[in-house]
Amino acid sequence: MNYSTILINENFKNFKNSINECLENFQSDQYKIIKNERNTLKIVNIEGKKLVIKSFKIPNFINKVIYTFFRKSKARRSYEYANKLVTHNINTPKPVAYYETKKYFLLTKSYYICEYIDYDFTFKDFIKNKFEFKLITKLFAEFTYSIHEKNINFLDNTPGNTLIVKQNNSFDFYLVDLNRMKFERMTFKRRMKNLSKLTTDLELIKAISTEYSKKTNINENIIYDEIVSYTEKFQNFLKRKKEIKNKLGIG
Repeated sequence: MNYSTILINENFKNFKNSINECLENFQSDQYKIIKNERNTLKIVNIEGKKLVIKSFKIPNFINKVIYTFFRKSKARRSYEYANKLVTHNINTPKPVAYYETKKYFLLTKSYYICEYIDYDFTFKDFIKNKFEFKLITKLFAEFTYSIHEKNINFLDNTPGNTLIVKQNNSFDFYLVDLNRMKFERMTFKRRMKNLSKLTTDLELIKAISTEYSKKTNINENIIYDEIVSYTEKFQNFLKRKKEIKNKLGIG
């Protein structure tokens, strides 16, 4: 027994048949792969508009049960969180649809579809090259502060999940990979922990701390020390996680 669920944004209702066709042919080579790790992302062109389809890895049996009965699928969360970000005027590729396939009532495949952003680079690229260092750190700190002020906790706030688009003499930031997010009061602790996943580069942490402090009444050295402390804890967590995976042979 197989059946599917699809929810399409009202602004893209006329794309439904084309999206269904793209999903049916998703495994073909006609679409450009832009990422292929645990999940697969492909760029498609529908009626002259570029879209990204993210295919999530088929969950194991336990996660099939969890995503069916206890928790929303990653695709559904991505779609719903993107809509919330849009409502809060936070940049993210416009959500188009999410799609779920179930077998024997358990989730098997899920897809998230959004508009393609023609970005210039990621925050990860910026960390490597540090171009326009002063301006980008200033704008990024202000962008992050605005997210925190709206009580949005982007749990996957890693450098590859922020796209940067150059606009004349400025830069815009877009959040992607949205399936892990909380909408909760952003305490100082949560804010600092959120900033700890970006980089181990102390120069960059210092610059972000300085700019973030300008938006608050908190001394930049206090912010810097807190971010560094949480960064060390996060890096230790990643190291332990990798060691465990290696021991289990699932690295």
